[in-house]
Amino acid sequence: MKTDAEIRDTIRKFVIENFLMGDGSAMPADDQSFLETGTIDSIGALELVEFLEGALGIQVKDTDLVRDNLDSVDNLARFVGRRLVGG
Repeated sequence: MKTDAEIRDTIRKFVIENFLMGDGSAMPADDQSFLETGTIDSIGALELVEFLEGALGIQVKDTDLVRDNLDSVDNLARFVGRRLVGG
């Protein structure tokens, strides 16, 4: 199972490569909102979810697609961590 640090790294790398044109300096802090910083829009959030399902082997239900789960590295890492332990 992946550690919290590995999950966060996976999320950051995907966001940097796919939404920030490889510019790591533009990556918001882990607690900053992707939507509020303009990093990812709602369609981008769905792309991120699809990536995480494939890369980390989690299943995301429609009811999971809420801002509290998806809007920052912190929120995503907590959500993925819960899914990996069966929550």
